[in-house]
Amino acid sequence: MADGEADAAMAGATPYLRLISYAAGGAYLAQGGLADRGRIPLCRFFAENLLGETRALKERVIDGADSLAAAGKALISA
Repeated sequence: MADGEADAAMAGATPYLRLISYAAGGAYLAQGGLADRGRIPLCRFFAENLLGETRALKERVIDGADSLAAAGKALISA
């Protein structure tokens, strides 16, 4: 992996982990909601309040490296 590719991959690492945690959390809560109908309010809360962040996280994973690199350069030169 070239240096630029490694930097881009590392820039997306934290949002990627958050994205995976939301996806896994949603999947586990959905399974729990199917097994126990009493958990459906928790599933609904998760879906309505937390899963909306996944689109922004996906964009940061894919396109966030450039803005992070620019911010880093600005902070170093300040």
